[in-house]
Amino acid sequence: MFRPRPPRADSPDAVRLAKLTEISKALNSELHLDKLLKLIMDSVIDLTDAERGFIILTHEDNDRIVVARNMDREEVRRPSFKISHSIVERVRESGEATLTNDAQAEKGLSAFASVSDLKLRSVLCVPFRLKDAVIGVLYLDHRFQRGNFREEDLWLIDMLNDHAAIAIENARLHEENSKANRELERLNAELRTKVATQEREIDAIRERLRDQETPATYRYDYREIIGASPAMRTVFRLLDRVIDSDLPVIVLGESGTGKELVARIIHKHGRRRDAPFVSENCGAIPESLMESEVFGFVRGAFTGADRDREGLLEQAHRGTLFLDEIGEMELSLQKRLLRALQEGEFRKVGSEETISVDVRVISATNRDLHRMVEEGEFRADLFYRLKGVIIELPPLRERREDIPSLVDHFLSEFARTNDRPIPKLEEGVTDVLCRHTWPGNVRELENEIRCMATLCQHDTIDRALAASALSGNSSLQPSGGDDAIRLGGKSMQDLEREIIEKTLRACDGHKSRAAEVLGIPRRTFYDKLKRFEDET
Repeated sequence: MFRPRPPRADSPDAVRLAKLTEISKALNSELHLDKLLKLIMDSVIDLTDAERGFIILTHEDNDRIVVARNMDREEVRRPSFKISHSIVERVRESGEATLTNDAQAEKGLSAFASVSDLKLRSVLCVPFRLKDAVIGVLYLDHRFQRGNFREEDLWLIDMLNDHAAIAIENARLHEENSKANRELERLNAELRTKVATQEREIDAIRERLRDQETPATYRYDYREIIGASPAMRTVFRLLDRVIDSDLPVIVLGESGTGKELVARIIHKHGRRRDAPFVSENCGAIPESLMESEVFGFVRGAFTGADRDREGLLEQAHRGTLFLDEIGEMELSLQKRLLRALQEGEFRKVGSEETISVDVRVISATNRDLHRMVEEGEFRADLFYRLKGVIIELPPLRERREDIPSLVDHFLSEFARTNDRPIPKLEEGVTDVLCRHTWPGNVRELENEIRCMATLCQHDTIDRALAASALSGNSSLQPSGGDDAIRLGGKSMQDLEREIIEKTLRACDGHKSRAAEVLGIPRRTFYDKLKRFEDET
């Protein structure tokens, strides 16, 4: 076995050894395979004074010339015809380097036809070894000089190739990873494009289905309920199944979502449409009067009872009784109501006479009845008696696509009731309205639209007016001036304060009742009261 010798420490080759160290550092920092191979080739030619150099890498048991350069760092044309493939194959298969300074005269090489044909003289061929495998060879030659390569050259190149093989493998893996990442990015881009296309197609299909789902799609006419959003269509389909029955219904939803409107629609299209629809807000009646309101009373039952009076149950006989804010009903009254609903009969306050009734009860609340039952704030037996079907109304913020239709409806109603032209919306106002959170839901939207329609100039609601209205500033500014609108010498803020104070007095200080009378959400009402107190 041929073993190269290292150069003496005091020889000129030590300079080349130092240069070899610098080359090794450069190899470790280059991850671009093509640049790395050219760096290896040019460095080796410079170290050995070779005329030409070739790097042949093995891929799937096939040799492939990847770099062919000469001493002037120019590409060698038609490199496959310029090397001895027999020498390359022998080095690759044996894993041993070959050094000859007269290939045509050396035994074992002169027999190769390529050596004779190419008239080879000095040849140095060293394998690239990676672990136990040969991944390629480095082939150097000089056609015109004998004795061009020495053992010291072989020692240097053999040592360099060990570093180069690792660098080549790292660069190859880096490029394969980069290629795989590029392919992954390409596939992801294609996937995103396909998903976007499919989403557009799905949106188009949904739009067509939405257009096809007209009032005629449903069993009953729900045009009084403005909305065509998916959330509202779900409500309509549930109403289709509920209306024909006599099942009790609980309508859940935040304040202002239209719970009473839904109850009236159920009654209007149901079997009891020709009988009374009786509505009462359980949170608006003082606790002391609630029992007599629900069951009625006879003359002399209590002080001030100067005549017999029918209660809500009796008034709604054969019809529908709508109990809004059912969660506000006291537990003692819940027990009596449960008995009346179970047995279909009750007695008026102060009477021994039993009255039979047949009513369909629709109740509504913005409270969490399940939680109230768990905490003992609402009777479980009454809850299950009322819970034939539960209809949940979505808040306006979850069906913003219905806002433009609602605005058009409220503007038309305002124009009709005030005998005025329908106000127009300046460009961008609809966007302002759709971005608002609407804590008071449809009721708040209706009130704000009515207010803006009253205050706008030239029957046009502009962005400034809409933004001011939704900012919570009660001194709404008209679009054409800087001063707050004044009516009868009073600002809108003064009038608002006066109206709220009068309503509170009329409701004996009951804030929830006052908010209901004014038609604004309780939270909005409380915020206004706090602002007035802070300004005092």
